[in-house]
Amino acid sequence: MLVATDATGIVGFGQLNQASGQVDAFYVRPGRQGEGLGRALLSALEGEARAAGLKELQLSAPLNAVGFYARAGYTGNGDHTIGLFQGMRQTS
Repeated sequence: MLVATDATGIVGFGQLNQASGQVDAFYVRPGRQGEGLGRALLSALEGEARAAGLKELQLSAPLNAVGFYARAGYTGNGDHTIGLFQGMRQTS
């Protein structure tokens, strides 16, 4: 699990299950969204996935997170899937 903190405590976290390719947890405190914390966490999880040789990522995400993934360079692919980098896929 990756954790982002500041003087107030935990402001974000993300976890990748390398066995399943599932992003089990991903969160940035609402007051801290838009500061790049989510992007930094997501990039680190993608790096873990690449290092583990994963070809696909999956996660469940609320609809309000779709814009975040689009801004990170992901492209939509139907109602339930957002395409990821280099052949990886994220399922919402």
